[in-house]
Amino acid sequence: MPTRWKALDEFRGISMLLLVLGNPLLLFPSMPAWLNHAPGNGLYVADLIVPAFLFAIGLSYAISLDRRTETHGLMKTTVSFARRYGLLLCFGLLGEAAMYRDFTFSHWGMLEAIGLCGIALFPLMFVGPLVRLIIGGACLLLWQAAVDGGYAATALSFDLGGPLATLAWSFIVLVGSALSHGRLRMSHRDFVVLLAGTVVVAGAAAWSAGLVIPVNKHLVTIPYVMAGIAVSSGALLTFELLADYGIVSAVFEMFGKNALLIYIVSGFETLAIMQLVPQTLPVGSVLLLALSAYVLCHVIAGVLDKKRIYVKI
Repeated sequence: MPTRWKALDEFRGISMLLLVLGNPLLLFPSMPAWLNHAPGNGLYVADLIVPAFLFAIGLSYAISLDRRTETHGLMKTTVSFARRYGLLLCFGLLGEAAMYRDFTFSHWGMLEAIGLCGIALFPLMFVGPLVRLIIGGACLLLWQAAVDGGYAATALSFDLGGPLATLAWSFIVLVGSALSHGRLRMSHRDFVVLLAGTVVVAGAAAWSAGLVIPVNKHLVTIPYVMAGIAVSSGALLTFELLADYGIVSAVFEMFGKNALLIYIVSGFETLAIMQLVPQTLPVGSVLLLALSAYVLCHVIAGVLDKKRIYVKI
């Protein structure tokens, strides 16, 4: 197996590119509403970024865990993963506090969601993929029951549903981990079929659940979670099929190799824009600002990739 999974790097890269370009656009009222997150029920492109990152975490989690356990042993691996995801959680909390000047942690962001999922799901990576999916599905149903049973108001007081929404977000991570398990043990053809089946099943589940439950990112509802899995699986499938024909995006790949660092750089860019740029900018100026944010990240990612420097925790 190649040292790096190119389709995964590309998938992470396009998710990061959407984040880098999207963060500046979301700050300005002059931009079209559909470029922002859906204000309530509904699904816009920006709403798919968090599920994509969690899906990517799941894809790499089991692979990284297996490799590290083989080389460092279980105890050191446990400490390493606890430190990694604990730091992501802390970075997220501190970053949100600095950005919003709010220490109530109601601005529960993507790093916090990733960090808490990574810590909570560590034991499940030692059981089979089917067991993971059953437990993850049960947690998702439990979360939906809590939301329907009166927890919705509390969930809406946080971004991304808050810490307890880990019950729902975890299912995305576990689906990704189950797919990576299949990739390690299947032929490429069978893995492509598995991905295609995941797209169909998750898409059908999102549609059928959406008939009775609204698609809502803020409440992390079942149809929203399943739609995120369907779109993420479809994107990964696309990159896998393109790679079969030798078509690989160097830009997506280099962004994906240093996703964490680019995420941090993008966060600082967003903070600087919030503090220094008036929100009354016209559309053209906002687009130029977003392009400038992209160019800086592109240069950083390109230099690091050329020097084969990949920043990890």
